[in-house]
Amino acid sequence: MFGLATLLVAASAVGMWFVTGLFQEDDPNNPPAPIDWHGCSYRRLETVESLKSATAFEHQASAYEGMRLQRIGEDGGLPIFGLPLNLSNPYPCSGPWFIHLKVGADRYWRYHRSGGP
Repeated sequence: MFGLATLLVAASAVGMWFVTGLFQEDDPNNPPAPIDWHGCSYRRLETVESLKSATAFEHQASAYEGMRLQRIGEDGGLPIFGLPLNLSNPYPCSGPWFIHLKVGADRYWRYHRSGGP
C-alpha cells in the first residue's frame, strides 16, 4: 500500500509540473533572459523599444528596408515580432538574427541570436 501511495504522489507531482510548464506565462515586466525559438536560443539585450524604433533598427540593413516586422511566434503567451526570414526552413537557427518580444502596448525587448551581426 505504501508503494502505491508513493507512486501516486510522484505521478501527481510530475503531472502538475508538466501541466504548469505548458501553461506558464511570461511576465511582461520581467521577460525571460533567453528565449528558445525556431530551434535556436536568443538572448535578451538591454534594449526596450517601440515598434517604430525596432523597425528602424532592422532597416539599418539595406536588404531589409522593404520588409515589415510582423508577429512570427510567441513565448510564454507574449508575441514575438521579427522579420519573416527563413521561417519555413526546417534547419535550426535559420530565422532572423534579432527578434522582438512584445511586453506592452508599444514596448518590445530586443533579443539576439548568437553568431550573428
